[in-house]
Amino acid sequence: MRRILFLVAVVAMAALAGVAAAQDTGLVAKGFKVGLAMYSFTGDDTEFEGLEPESRMGLAAGGFFTFALSPNFALQPEVLYVMKGAKYEEGGNKLTFKLDYLDIPVLFKYRFATAGSTRPNLFAGPVASLKMSDKLEAEVDGVEVEMDMPGDVKGVDFGLVLGGGLDFAMSSTTVVFDFRYTLGLTDWPDVDEGGEDVSVKNSGWIVALGVAF
Repeated sequence: MRRILFLVAVVAMAALAGVAAAQDTGLVAKGFKVGLAMYSFTGDDTEFEGLEPESRMGLAAGGFFTFALSPNFALQPEVLYVMKGAKYEEGGNKLTFKLDYLDIPVLFKYRFATAGSTRPNLFAGPVASLKMSDKLEAEVDGVEVEMDMPGDVKGVDFGLVLGGGLDFAMSSTTVVFDFRYTLGLTDWPDVDEGGEDVSVKNSGWIVALGVAF
């Protein structure tokens, strides 16, 4: 229940801050981005059959709105489809945890003032992730089999986003580039009450390129 309330609070904060910004300096950009997600597992219980997790490469794509709070500060809520998870590999055999989410980050940005058309920025903020699918893919001797996860995966995940980027202003659009690290704050395995807690979190990098109007 506390996680659901936190999610509602995040969305409400984005909406209220967006209204406040619109009353002040207004919406300064909206657009979309697409990039590469490189996620793995972090926590105390990530080892599987003596193997450490490796990154799963996947897609990250979605849209965003940027509201100016001042000449340098801005609020940027986003909605991104992100492929997360991890893989374990040994001797040509591979086990891939395919956990896909709809991320809703609310980013607070500092945009550096520059004289030219290139403007760097730094950002940070919370992210709530809604589970879209969870699959387990096994590859043994070149044969692939995909199945549902043997255990339950929580429907909502939370994390902290830290990153930076560059905005390249053109005549009518702006090309945006950003890179970020998402630190997982909650364990994704859904363990029944009375069961042993498992410390495994979704954490990873996203490198993205987009266009703002």
